[in-house]
Amino acid sequence: MVKPEFQKRGLGQELMAHVHARPIAQGRTLMLVATVEGIRLYNKMGYKEMGRLRKMKRSAPIPRASSSLSGIEIRTAADDDLDFIIKLDAEAVGVHRNDLIVARWKQAYRAAVAVDRAGDRIGFALATDQRGNLVFGPVVAPGVDVVLHLLHEAGGQHAGQLRIHVPEHKRALWSALFDLGFEQETRSPIMVCNGDRLPGYGPTMWGIAAQAFG
Repeated sequence: MVKPEFQKRGLGQELMAHVHARPIAQGRTLMLVATVEGIRLYNKMGYKEMGRLRKMKRSAPIPRASSSLSGIEIRTAADDDLDFIIKLDAEAVGVHRNDLIVARWKQAYRAAVAVDRAGDRIGFALATDQRGNLVFGPVVAPGVDVVLHLLHEAGGQHAGQLRIHVPEHKRALWSALFDLGFEQETRSPIMVCNGDRLPGYGPTMWGIAAQAFG
């Protein structure tokens, strides 16, 4: 982000070049969620749009899902669920993000897990209070029905605004959220450099941690 009075001087491009030159960026696929104002710069830096991210919001408690779950228990997460949550996130994203998940766990207003008949954790949702907004993410589950029950368990008691960032290809979820009274706030491009596919958005990833984190 560049202050308006300092724009059009190449500062954004210099900042991006500095990031690209860091050793951690070498030989890696780089990804970001762009603002409308940033698209032109990112195209110039070699980024291409690979998808969209829908920011959905609702200004009232989320209602209980109308569908029932057979053989799956949804409950509030406990400390001994954390290792399983880290593992589920890694499977969904394709890389271990221990530090991020532990940090979000510590920040979480509430967290929910889904457990099958065998006692295995099969999904989770973290909900973090950010200046009065309850932000869901990450949200990992085998299907949209489980997601809706996780969201209710994690945020059903919150009276303020609810937010979730949903990958656009997860039509089943954002369509269901519209039915529950959510509105779309933004639809932002997901852009990738040094890659020809969208990484980190596996079939069980329904809501990302935040636009800044992915």
